[in-house]
Amino acid sequence: MAYKEQRQDSLEFWEIDYLDKTLELARAIKRGEVYGLVCWCVNIKNYLPVKSDNKHCHTQILYAACLWLVREGLVSEKRPASSNIPNLASLW
Repeated sequence: MAYKEQRQDSLEFWEIDYLDKTLELARAIKRGEVYGLVCWCVNIKNYLPVKSDNKHCHTQILYAACLWLVREGLVSEKRPASSNIPNLASLW
């Protein structure tokens, strides 16, 4: 909601940082640089990644959110000039 309304003043610093990184991931997905995410969940007993709508893993939820942002046209392939985070490749 904050992103759609272009209002981040009600968000905590860590939420703004997470949003920026999520949007950068969504842009990388849109550019075809990222095709999926891998998670080694240790908190879910007998976890197996599934393609159902029932998301259990934080990585599945994040990837689904990024796909939704791309599908809804809420991200462009280019980073905004005001972006304060580095290119996705430099995050690791």
